[in-house]
Amino acid sequence: MDGGLYLLLLRLDEPEEITVGRLGRFEFPSGYYIYVGRAKRGLYSRAARHRRGSKRPRWHIDYLRERADWVGVEVRFGQDGECELARKVAELPGAEELVPGFGSSDCGCRTHLFYFRKLPWEEM
Repeated sequence: MDGGLYLLLLRLDEPEEITVGRLGRFEFPSGYYIYVGRAKRGLYSRAARHRRGSKRPRWHIDYLRERADWVGVEVRFGQDGECELARKVAELPGAEELVPGFGSSDCGCRTHLFYFRKLPWEEM
């Protein structure tokens, strides 16, 4: 099985106004972004695609990735629970939800993208 969950970490050095597909145009402040995603198969391929960016946006995260710097990714093979993982990220100190519906159009979550002015572990 080559599917699972991933946490994508991106950074914006300057604030950006970005159109995210049909969701619309949003202000993204400078700082860090953690995106919770799932690949039913091809988890490493998905992570590699996000790392290099895409010329043809397919998912909400592709629009942010065009402008944001790659910081890293954590993959978790064979796991379900994308929404549960998103809830855990939302509970981290400093987490903010800026774009309703980002990456969560196929579930009931408010968002799967979380903004941090500073990373939670930098403040420990």
